[in-house]
Amino acid sequence: MTITFDPSQEGRLIQLNVQNTSEHIFTLFCEHKPPDNQNLGYISRTARTLPILISVQASLISELASKCAPIPKAEETQTLPTPKKHRRAHRRRQSCIPLESITLQFEVQQSLELLNSIQESSTTGALLWQITPLFAEWLLTPGTVFHDLLFSMRERESGLEVIELGAGTSGILGCALSLALFACHDNDSDNDSKTAGCYTATDQSHILPLLKKNMANNIPVVREVAGRVMHTASPMPYNSVTIAEHDKNPQDGTNERDKRHNLRRNVTSSREVHKLHSRGSHSSESEQNLPRIEVFELDWEQAETDIKYIRDSLRISRDELTVAKKDFFDIVIACDTVYNDFLIVPFVNTLKLLAGEYTHILLGMQLRSHEVQEAFLIEAQSNGLDTWHVLSEHLPERMQSGFAIYYFRRSQD
Repeated sequence: MTITFDPSQEGRLIQLNVQNTSEHIFTLFCEHKPPDNQNLGYISRTARTLPILISVQASLISELASKCAPIPKAEETQTLPTPKKHRRAHRRRQSCIPLESITLQFEVQQSLELLNSIQESSTTGALLWQITPLFAEWLLTPGTVFHDLLFSMRERESGLEVIELGAGTSGILGCALSLALFACHDNDSDNDSKTAGCYTATDQSHILPLLKKNMANNIPVVREVAGRVMHTASPMPYNSVTIAEHDKNPQDGTNERDKRHNLRRNVTSSREVHKLHSRGSHSSESEQNLPRIEVFELDWEQAETDIKYIRDSLRISRDELTVAKKDFFDIVIACDTVYNDFLIVPFVNTLKLLAGEYTHILLGMQLRSHEVQEAFLIEAQSNGLDTWHVLSEHLPERMQSGFAIYYFRRSQD
């Protein structure tokens, strides 16, 4: 079972091709150019800690609350509730919250040292950029173009699989969108065969330590809200996976990347399950059915190697039947990852490697260089990625100037 979305039938999208891309870029940069005060797009380059507020609308809370209410089977309507169902109903009644807007209050730590360092690796991920919280809030809003891709998952045989490219140190997009994992997971479900969803945040190795720290600090905010919205007695449980550090001084002649790919991984659960998983082992049945938040290195210039490792590692939390049915990501998502021409070819190649037949690719961009943006779109189309642009009038007012949202999928031809 896959997520169905037909961009050709979606009136809020316009398909781009080699013939109309130049005109699209010209119109975009003329009619929707960034405001003068938008600078390069960072929120602050001097603050070590940023408070970030993301609104969850009452309509989404109502939508999720209605989904969590079980529909009784015909044969159950004539029988008395079991003790387990009595307890479940009691918890939902006791913890029910008013259906009004909620604000996710995150705190993001930035790395000014990394930003000002002279290392060769990219330092742009050290800061939080303006588009990220705007993009996250828009995706959480019911009725927007891609909302159902995240939240119409209740009846799926396996959970939502999302991978983010260029997550940066903030982890804001992953934290906010993990609400979809918790919302589509029923902790009281009797269906133990349904594998829970997974959000995988990726970036270069020097970004990962602070990325993991920010996600660990902010995921509990979403857990608590999800628990209240879904009427559970406690915050929603999940599994959190962290990657072992590099071996800085390999002694056996194995190069650093290969050695890292064979290190044991430290797996910690929000249910206080602490254990080590070596590659190829399997998590317990209870852990397998929990939503997962994971962080991996994915260097676009080493994409084939890193993606293979990520896919192999994610199998740890799935049974063989699930892997046989589905070996692709449902959604690939990226925010403000195209900003210079050097990155275009490796980034497009990474998208191409991740694009399965049923994969949806969502990309948020800030308008900076029309040459770079046009070159990226042409490169994507030339590499078998059909491309659509979300019409600006269907974005929130704050995103109608200075930003663009694109949808890609593997060409069906």
